[in-house]
Amino acid sequence: MNIRDLLIDIKSPQAPVISEVVKALGILDTAQVGFSSDFLRHEYEVLKEDGEAAIRSVNGSIVSTMENTIMASVQLPSIQRLVTIDQIIKMKYGSLEAFLDSKSRTATYIRSIMQKLAQAVIYGDDPTFGVSGAFKGLRQIAKANGQLIGSLNGSSGSCTSIIAVHWAENETQIVIPEQENGNLVQMELVGGGTLQAPTADTTTGAKNLNYSVSFWTNAALQCGSKYSVAAIKRITPSTPPTAGLIDELIDAVKGMADGRTFLYMNRLGRRLVKQLKNSKMEITPSDTDYNTVVASWDNIPIVLDEMIVSTETTDLD
Repeated sequence: MNIRDLLIDIKSPQAPVISEVVKALGILDTAQVGFSSDFLRHEYEVLKEDGEAAIRSVNGSIVSTMENTIMASVQLPSIQRLVTIDQIIKMKYGSLEAFLDSKSRTATYIRSIMQKLAQAVIYGDDPTFGVSGAFKGLRQIAKANGQLIGSLNGSSGSCTSIIAVHWAENETQIVIPEQENGNLVQMELVGGGTLQAPTADTTTGAKNLNYSVSFWTNAALQCGSKYSVAAIKRITPSTPPTAGLIDELIDAVKGMADGRTFLYMNRLGRRLVKQLKNSKMEITPSDTDYNTVVASWDNIPIVLDEMIVSTETTDLD
């Protein structure tokens, strides 16, 4: 299930806020989400190949084959935001709780964390496009699995990608820890909500007078199959994707119109795909529960995600 359905299912008090925030984040709006196996650590099987079966007649024999999976694990790092509130602001509201008790203010803090999570899901810990200290992202995993499709040669620094993902429960998903309070984003008052006086100027000894609140979530990406993700790389206006390349991309993840396969792209990618004027392209998508689906290709949803940049370099290849 996606993140909204999961939070509703566990009756999370953050379900309304998170549901609103992810409307503009294509990856998080559509991804499969599940709980980690061991809180801040997740173990899972990686399927190397499907393997082969055989037919055995009555009293016949069959050749034994080894299980074709390996075990992998991933840590769930913290994606965090520290908010500083001046003493005078707190006095105006009477308490930190009163200051924070604003849906729009809280949504702003949660949105910044969700945006950083979406960036990490796409680009992982890449030093230029990803998030330092994060897990491996879709673009990195596609490269590692030899799933970069086509031979477009757009200029480094001016490129974008189209990414295909086939989400599947317990195989290709974003994993989060199951929290006792049901919240995806946690909040804690630094120092128990006491006034802090950090040094502002080491020369004069001047100090700030403020309160701090920490917001964070923990998450990671699980891609347990070679066919989890693929990408068309180095797309530019002068090196656009072809209809054949998009079909090849979908085939690379064994995609089909099953509600679990998605094509992710930014506005440049969408414009270039629309220019193909292929009969497989539907500008007006059919009824969908997702807010970021802007079209479909052969009934596979095309999802807009602004976290995919148009300044990719060949370092990602």
